[in-house]
Amino acid sequence: LANTREWGLVLTGHSLGAGVAALCAILLRERLRPHHPTLSDRIRCFAFSVPLALLSKPIADACKQFILSPHVGDDLIARLSINTVKHLLFET
Repeated sequence: LANTREWGLVLTGHSLGAGVAALCAILLRERLRPHHPTLSDRIRCFAFSVPLALLSKPIADACKQFILSPHVGDDLIARLSINTVKHLLFET
């Protein structure tokens, strides 16, 4: 990938696999940025119905430029956030 400007890396997954793909995209971009800044900008992720509880809101907001995460219908797991899980565990 470092030898061509036309290619990029796309990670994808569904549900828990979407969470793994999103976390890998974040880690790869952060680790490549100091050595290959243009390469790190060509990493994208399509995370279908990713469990939102994996990321805090500030991290999720920072990833909007390279992670696309559509949710389908009333998928409960995809709508859970860290705050929702905390609420369910400690306030009910």
